[in-house]
Amino acid sequence: MRQAVFDYVDGLAPELDPDLLVEETITRAADQREALERILDQLTDEEREQVRAADRVLIREAARLAPWWRAENAEAREERGFPREHWWWWIDEIADGVFPRELLPEA
Repeated sequence: MRQAVFDYVDGLAPELDPDLLVEETITRAADQREALERILDQLTDEEREQVRAADRVLIREAARLAPWWRAENAEAREERGFPREHWWWWIDEIADGVFPRELLPEA
């Protein structure tokens, strides 16, 4: 498994590691997912499945992650101009149930 995949998946899959519930770690996960999006087509099938598994945990645990997310990322994502298709920057809205479901990956 390439390091970028391991860095993202570690702490998210198969279950959320409580040590991840700190601001700088949450931001790092979003940055890591953003980097993976740029090379997604270069990943093996197994690596893509690992990313999808971690994505599912991130979405499922959005309510637990949202307080840290709001503290650090809500303004930064808009300043950096991330599109809503990059759903991992919108964890707070996913937790609140206002993020468009059609932009989330299939379970």
